[in-house]
Amino acid sequence: MRRVVKVCGVIFVLFASLVYAEAYDKKMKFVLDEWIKMDVETGPIKLHMFRIATQNTITSKIGRPGGEAYATPLVVYLEYSNYSDSDWDAIITIEWYDKAGKVIDGMVGVKKELNDNEHRKIIKIPFVTLKYGIDKAKTMHVSIDLLPE
Repeated sequence: MRRVVKVCGVIFVLFASLVYAEAYDKKMKFVLDEWIKMDVETGPIKLHMFRIATQNTITSKIGRPGGEAYATPLVVYLEYSNYSDSDWDAIITIEWYDKAGKVIDGMVGVKKELNDNEHRKIIKIPFVTLKYGIDKAKTMHVSIDLLPE
């Protein structure tokens, strides 16, 4: 009986790791407007690179009505390839920190669809943050989890 329980436990862990995978998890220097190479593959998904870029749009007025003087509109770009016949989801978390290691801002658990049979496609995620936080940011943590739809 114990052996059956152990075998079932191993099968469950293996199945769970096939369904859900942490593809990318790195801490690095905070940078804007630069592509950061990833080159990681998890199953049929390849994450090529990403960047956090400043954008000059009216997004800050929409995201922070009346506070656009303090806001900076950003966009996160993620370049990927999906070599399978089914869609996958990317769960994206990006946080930036000040020199003391305290979280300033970020986005947590943003779900984006990675369409099937795509090669080097770029998805965009608009984001509004405070100018003050961008000026104080020193490091960032980027985590991307992948799971089939």
